[in-house]
Order: sequence, then C-alpha cells, then structure tokens
Amino acid sequence: MRWAGGLFVAALLLGGLLLADDDAGQYFPRDYDQSKAAFRHACVNTPGCVADSFAVTYSAPAGQNLTIDTALIAGGEGSADSPRNQRLLILQSGIHGPEAFGGAAVQRLLFDKHLPKLRRAGFDVLMIHAVNPWGFKNLRRVDGNNVDLNRNFSAGDPTLPYSHINKDYPGLRYLAEQQTPVGGVWWQSFLLDLRTFLAYAGHGFDPAYIGNGLHAGQYAAPDGFEFGGSVPAQQTRFWNERIKPIMARYTGEIVFLDLHTGLGPANTLTVFSGEGWAPARIAALRSFVAGIGEPGIRMQAPSESSYQTSGDVIDFAPTLRPAAPVTAVTLEWGTLGEGTIPSLVSNTRMILEHQAHFHGCATQAVCDEVHRDFVDMFNPDDATFRASLIREADVFLSHLETVPPDALTGAATD
Repeated sequence: MRWAGGLFVAALLLGGLLLADDDAGQYFPRDYDQSKAAFRHACVNTPGCVADSFAVTYSAPAGQNLTIDTALIAGGEGSADSPRNQRLLILQSGIHGPEAFGGAAVQRLLFDKHLPKLRRAGFDVLMIHAVNPWGFKNLRRVDGNNVDLNRNFSAGDPTLPYSHINKDYPGLRYLAEQQTPVGGVWWQSFLLDLRTFLAYAGHGFDPAYIGNGLHAGQYAAPDGFEFGGSVPAQQTRFWNERIKPIMARYTGEIVFLDLHTGLGPANTLTVFSGEGWAPARIAALRSFVAGIGEPGIRMQAPSESSYQTSGDVIDFAPTLRPAAPVTAVTLEWGTLGEGTIPSLVSNTRMILEHQAHFHGCATQAVCDEVHRDFVDMFNPDDATFRASLIREADVFLSHLETVPPDALTGAATD
C-alpha cells in the first residue's frame, strides 16, 4: 500500500528521533479509511502481530464498513494465547472521533520505533485503533447514537453511570441545546461566549459549574450535549469480549494509555490519572512524569481538574482485572490552550457543532465553517502541534521502556 509504505519516515539525527515539523505531519492519517488501512498494513508487516476487528453498526449513514481494529504483539511460544512477557501495554485511539488522528499518529510511532524496545523491557503490546469508528469516519466527537463513549462505561455498579444526575446541566441547557439553525458563525459565537461568561460570572466564577454542567456527562437528554447514554454502548461488549480475555493472560502489570487531543495547555501533553487512586499511586505517576525530563509534560489528578467525568474508560478498564494492577491513564495533547478565553472558544465550537448536526445551518458555507472550526480543535493542521505530539509521545514511550515493573503502581523494588 503506497500510503502505508511511504509515510511515517523519521530522520534519525544525533542518535535519536529528532523530527522536523513536516516529518511529524507524516504520522497523521488523512481520514478514517486511510488510517484503518495503514493500521492493518502495519500489523501485517510486523512479525508476531495478530490482527483482529470488531464490527460496529449504526442505523445511519448506511454502508460505512465500521470496525474497531486491534493489533496484538505478544509473540509467545507459537500462539497468541501464550504471552512472551508478563506485562502488557494497551494503547487506544479515537474514543472521541476527531481525536483519532493524534491517537493513530502515536500508534504509528509505536509501530515504527518503539516495539522492539518495549518488548525487551518486558511488555507485550495491544493497540486498539478507532474505538469510535463512526465518530472518526463522520468527524463527530460522539458515536452514531449521539453518545459520548467516554461518559458511557460502567465501572462497578451496572446501573452507573446511566442513573447519574448532572445537577448543573438543566441550568445550562439553554446554552448547550440551541434549537435553531446556525446563522452567522461569528455572531452566534459571540453571543454564546457572552452568555456562557455571564453564566460563569453568575455562579461566582466557579469553573466547576460550567465544567461539570457541560462536560462531566448528562444522562437525561438523548439529543442533548455530552449525552452519556442510557445503556452500555457496543464498545462495552467489545472490551468484555475481546480485551478482557487478553488482559487475563498476564500476571504482571497492565498499563493502559487512552489517547486524546484537545484539553490542556497548547502543544503540551497532560497525563490524567483515574478516580479513586491511592496517594502512593498518584505519587508514583507524578514521579514517572517528572522522570521523563520533558518540561512541557505534566500530570493532573482528578482533584486538580475543574470537573470530574462519569463513565470514563480509564476507570472501567481496571475493573476487568481487579486482582492485579492496571494503571489506566489518559494522555491528552492540548490544542487551544487553557484559561477563560480558550475555554469559551472550546465550549462554543462544540455547542455550534451539536446545533448544526441536529438543526442545520442557514447555508452550507456556514455548516462548513462550523465543521472546520470543530475539527481544528482536535486535529489542528498545525506543524508545531504535530511535532510536539510526536516528540512528547516519543519521550513518554522511551521513558516507559526504562522503568522497572510496577513502578507506576507505587510498588517498584530497588
């Protein structure tokens, strides 16, 4: 395949991977179909790689051939059921559709450079490509049922998160659920920014009010904003049927990296820990991140965030293997930046995209502009962003290759 064979070539300089901006851009796929083909091609051409796919279906649009694809590099004694190593690294891309571009780039980097070193460090590797293929294909953050999949996973109680009540969402529905076609983008953006700022000011400039209300997940309005679903999505079955049995083969630690773009300081990697971590595990992750030696990379615990999500996959994954350690974290590369203005811009672009999807636009040109602004939040056509993402993913994986077993659990031995 010309695309898969010709892309992703990095210049090796000074003994390391020092990428020029245009080199970094080659890691990023053009669209879902091309990314899926390249992922499958990479597995076919990697010794010991076992490919699998899981079909995902929605009522519309029809005929899109949507699959979640996996690549397992275990290389045991002649069987994929016999791991070579006792540790497993899982990388997942695309739980939010337009964020799959960056996640697929990291997975390609791992195929291209890091597999041998990770294997020698004691890791088998499992990659999950486009866990939300409908969102990637159609460039929406949600799935084909308007469900934000990263608000849909039930960690423990099977009635949760679907019975969760977002107490702040009702007061913000007038902002989040615009009921008319999108008119002029500039004017409607200005009005939304102003009304959101007034709501923010009216609640004592408490960022948790806007953060929790709009982004923590809501379970009351199926056509609403950040809907978390009323039942488990197809991805829960995928994790239980395909991923849980693989996890059960390992006696050592499992490290799960869920790859995202959008949130946080621009061109910077933030490592988010899950809910309910013991202080020793928080400290161990902080130590790991500090040891990377890249000044821009930071770590953030849930208590340090302006909102806490429900139904997050990184809280769900450890429940599939409760008897042994699973370190599940989010890796997120920021695009617009932090602060009041970037937050307003982010909220407004997401709300306008939701409005355009359900109610259309005054003209096709308006819808095109809304769509471009929305996708640019997660996959900016910006050489600096792409170079930063590849560089920081590279140093993160390189550092992971050096840490002893269980270092991320707080139980590493000297």
